[in-house]
Amino acid sequence: MIWIILGSILGAIFLLALIYMLITGSIFFKIAFLRRKGDAEFAENEDLESKNSPERKWLWSQTIEELTLVSYDNLKLKGYLIENKNSNKLAILVHGYHGRYYSLTIQAKFLYEYGYSLLLINNRCHDTSEGKYFTMGKKETRDLNDWIKLMRNRFPTHEFILMGASMGGHIVMMNEGEDTNKEIKAIISDSGYANLKDALKFELRNIKIPLKPIVLPFVNIYLILFKGFSLNNNTKKAGKKASAPLLLLHGTNDSKVEYKDLEINKNNFKDKVEVETKTFEGAEHLEAIRTYKEEYKETVISFLKEHNL
Repeated sequence: MIWIILGSILGAIFLLALIYMLITGSIFFKIAFLRRKGDAEFAENEDLESKNSPERKWLWSQTIEELTLVSYDNLKLKGYLIENKNSNKLAILVHGYHGRYYSLTIQAKFLYEYGYSLLLINNRCHDTSEGKYFTMGKKETRDLNDWIKLMRNRFPTHEFILMGASMGGHIVMMNEGEDTNKEIKAIISDSGYANLKDALKFELRNIKIPLKPIVLPFVNIYLILFKGFSLNNNTKKAGKKASAPLLLLHGTNDSKVEYKDLEINKNNFKDKVEVETKTFEGAEHLEAIRTYKEEYKETVISFLKEHNL
C-alpha cells in the first residue's frame, strides 16, 4: 500500500515538473528567442538620432553589395559587403540581440577608414536573414564559420578579423572553437557574455517568476528536447582552441551583460592567446562607443597596429 502511495506521489511530482517545464520552456522560448513581430518595421521606427548620425549617412553613401549565404539548415542569411579598394584586409562585424547589420556602423566607419573592407552580417532570424528563431550563440557561431569560408573563397589573400557586440561579441569569441579559427588574425569583443545561461540569469534578476531558481534548468531541458540547442554555451571550451589575439571591451555600468564577464572571458582565453582588456568607467551596455568614442576607436586601432593588422 505504501509503495502505491509513494509511487503516486512521485508520479504526481514528475507530472507537475513536466507541465512546469513545458509551460516555462515554451513561454521563455517565445519571449527570448523568437523573431519579434516588429522586426520588419524596425528601420521605420528607429530613433532619429541613430538614423541621422554621420556614420549612418556615411554607410548609405557607400557601394554596398548584398550577399546571400545558405546555412547548414537551409536558411537564406544576408550579409552586406563594402569593399575598400586596394585593401588586403577584411573585418567581419556581428551585431547583438535583435540588432541588424548596421548596428555597428560607428565601428565599421573607423575600420574602413583604417583600411579594412567590411562584411556586415545579419544573424539568423534578424532583419533580412531568414529564420523563425535564433539561439544566442550556438547556431550563429556555425553561421559565422560559414561566412568566413565564403569570404575566404572571395578574398583568398586577405587577412581577416572579427568584431562583435553583446551577443555578437559572444559569437566572435566562440568562433575560436570552430574550424576557421586559424583564418582569423584578431578578435574584438565588446560586452560579450561568457556563459549564455549566466547571462540570462542576470537578465532575470529583477523579474518575479514562480520557482525562479529552477526556471533556467527546466528551460534548458525544453530547449534541448524540442529546439536542438542548449543554454550551456560558454567561451571556456572555445578558449581551449584559441589562436587569435583577443581584445575585450566592457563598460563598468553594464546592466545587460555583467561587467565581471570581462574577467571570466580573459581567464578562459589567456592560456592560449594574448588577451587585452579595456574598461570604460560608468558606461552602460554598448554605450562606450558613444560616450568614449575617440578612446574606444584609439583602443581598437592600437590593438590592430600592435598585431600588424
